[in-house]
Amino acid sequence: MLACKNYNTGYKLDLCFLIDGNGQLTKLPRKERPEPGTHHAFINPRIENPNDFLLLDLQTYTFHNIAQVRTFDWLKAEQTLEILQLNKRDALIQGRKAVARSCFDYMSRLCAIKAANSRQEVERCLYPGANMLDWSQPLDLIQADLTQSFKNLLLSLSHPAVWHAIKIVASQTEHQWQEIFHQIPEALTW
Repeated sequence: MLACKNYNTGYKLDLCFLIDGNGQLTKLPRKERPEPGTHHAFINPRIENPNDFLLLDLQTYTFHNIAQVRTFDWLKAEQTLEILQLNKRDALIQGRKAVARSCFDYMSRLCAIKAANSRQEVERCLYPGANMLDWSQPLDLIQADLTQSFKNLLLSLSHPAVWHAIKIVASQTEHQWQEIFHQIPEALTW
């Protein structure tokens, strides 16, 4: 599977590990085919949801393996974390922190937009130069358009595991996020 240059040249390289029927990991040498009965020991995001294997800790911004210990899925998640060094590279951890701050900023602004009673109040919630709206529309349509825009923005951010963890964990455990999701409950399904 292709990955960005940083992953392919510095981390993933051409490493491939397999899990045999006994749960043992073996390295597959380059240009060799896997033996029958073995499975790749790597989460394939094309056909698997990484959120089924890993959950981001919003305190440390590192991933935890959530699969049942010593199962095929657990081994696969462990190898993915190790090969890509997802919990060891500071740039990834800092990137996740930045995305979490952005998510909170966007959702806080959206709460203010949805609570606004006038176009002027909505406009004060937006960044300067945000001329994407048809201000001649009724206020509720402006708010609906902005809600859709913010949803699209959140779903396009890098590090999608951050938004997933916010919905799954922070919405249940952190007071500020609980207030946001109380005001915008549909965001739990985004």
